[in-house]
Amino acid sequence: MAVVASGAHRITRFSYVGSASWDPSLSIPNSDAIHSRCVEDEDNVSHRKHGHNVHISMCQWRFAYLLAAAIFFCNLALAQSSTGGAAVCPLSDAQTQNSIKAFAKIVPTLTQEPRCVNCHGGVNPFMDGFGKDPSPGDDDIVPSLTEHGGGKMDRRIPPSASDPKGSPQTACNGCHSNMAHKVPSGAESEWALAPAFLAFLGKDAPTLCKQIKDFSRRCEGGICGPWPDAKAVLDHFTRDEGKDNFTGTAFRGDRGLDRDQYPEKDVPTEPPRNITAAGLVALVNDWINTTGGEFKGDKSCGCEPAHYLIRVSTVNETNRGILHRTSVMPPVDVPITFKDDGTFTGDGTASFQAAGTAAQCSGQATSTLGFHVSGQAIETAEQQSMRFQFENSSPTVTNSSVRCPVIGEQSGQNATKGQVVVPFDLTGDVGETFDHHMPVAIPGFVSTMHVEIVKKD
Repeated sequence: MAVVASGAHRITRFSYVGSASWDPSLSIPNSDAIHSRCVEDEDNVSHRKHGHNVHISMCQWRFAYLLAAAIFFCNLALAQSSTGGAAVCPLSDAQTQNSIKAFAKIVPTLTQEPRCVNCHGGVNPFMDGFGKDPSPGDDDIVPSLTEHGGGKMDRRIPPSASDPKGSPQTACNGCHSNMAHKVPSGAESEWALAPAFLAFLGKDAPTLCKQIKDFSRRCEGGICGPWPDAKAVLDHFTRDEGKDNFTGTAFRGDRGLDRDQYPEKDVPTEPPRNITAAGLVALVNDWINTTGGEFKGDKSCGCEPAHYLIRVSTVNETNRGILHRTSVMPPVDVPITFKDDGTFTGDGTASFQAAGTAAQCSGQATSTLGFHVSGQAIETAEQQSMRFQFENSSPTVTNSSVRCPVIGEQSGQNATKGQVVVPFDLTGDVGETFDHHMPVAIPGFVSTMHVEIVKKD
C-alpha cells in the first residue's frame, strides 16, 4: 500500500513491499496490525512454546529495522530550513573554466595599461617618489610603480583629539580639470583617486574577478546590494555608470589634465597601447556571456572552481512498549555536479547502525540504502532558489542479529523495496541547513535529521 507523509506545502508518496500490513493514515506501519501479524506469522510458530513475550519481542525488533528508510525520507520532507551564507555557484565545470579564461583576457588591461593601473594603485600622490608608502595608514595601500607627475600632495588628515579640525585632501581638480564629461548628462566629471581596496596592482586574476563582481553590487554610502550585477559591470566599463567618466578619460589618454598648465609637448597624450574602448567592452561582454549573460551565485562564482555537496545525517529513537532502539546514520556527503542549465545530480549511500532491546531480547543491525539527488539551482540578482529531490536508488538491505533467552541468537538479512521521491525548496546558500527534531505519526518514534549544503573547495 502507499504511505503518505505530509509536510508544509509538500505531499510525499512512496510504496513499501514487506510482510506487515500498513496504515496510510498513520504514515508508518500500524503497530496493532504488526502485533496481530506477529502472532499469526508461521515463521515464528516454533517459538511460541518458548513464551509469548519472547515471540513478540523478536517480531517487533525486526519491524523496527523496516522503519529506518521510511523515517529517513519522511524527515527530509518535513524538516525546516535555516539560511546560510554565500550563494551556491550553479555553473558547470566547463562554464567556470570558460569564465576564468575570458576574464584572464581582461586582466592585462587592468594591471599593465598605465591609464588603468596608475589610478588603481600604480601612482601614490601622497608620497615622494614611488614604492612603499612610508606613512602609517591603510594596509591596503600597495607599493606604487610610478612617481606622481605633480609631486607629493597633501593627504587628508581626519580630525582627532590632538588635531580637532584635521585637514582636507589636496584638490585634484587643480590639475585634472579636463576630464571626459559624464554620459549621457554631459555634466563635468571630477577627478579622484580610486580607494586602496579597489587597487588593481599586485592582485591576481581570481582576486580581481571577485573584486569587480563585489563592486558591481551597486554600493552607495557603504550600503551594497546583495548580488553581483553583470549589467552594472558592463555599464562601468562602458561609461562609468553615468558618473565621473574615468573610462572615457582613460581612452582619451590625456589624464584629464589642464592643457594650459601641462601642454602636450611636456605631457604627451598616451591612450592605452594594446586595446581600444570598444575592444575592452567586447572582452567584458565575452566574459559575461560565458555564464549565460548574467552573473550567478556569489562574487567568487566563475572566478575560481567551486564544488558542492549535500550532507545528511539522522538519529532515530524508538521507545514503544517493550521496544527500545536507536538507529544512527552518520553524516553522508553527496557530491553534486552541475550542468550548464543549473541542473545537478549526485548519488550517495545511507548506512544505518542500530542497537536496542525488546523485552528480554537485544539486538543490533546495519542497514544500507542507495539514493539519488537531482535538482536545479537558479542564483541570480532576480531569483534565488535551489530545488532538488531525494529518491532511493536501491532496496534497503538490513543485516540483523537478535539474541533472546532460551532460543538464543538469530541473524538474517532482509531487503525491502520502495519507491521514494521527496522534493525540497531551498534558497541555495552555502551552509543552509535542515535541523529538525520530528516526532513520527505513531507515539514512541522520534527522529532527528541534519541536512546541509557544503562547499568543498
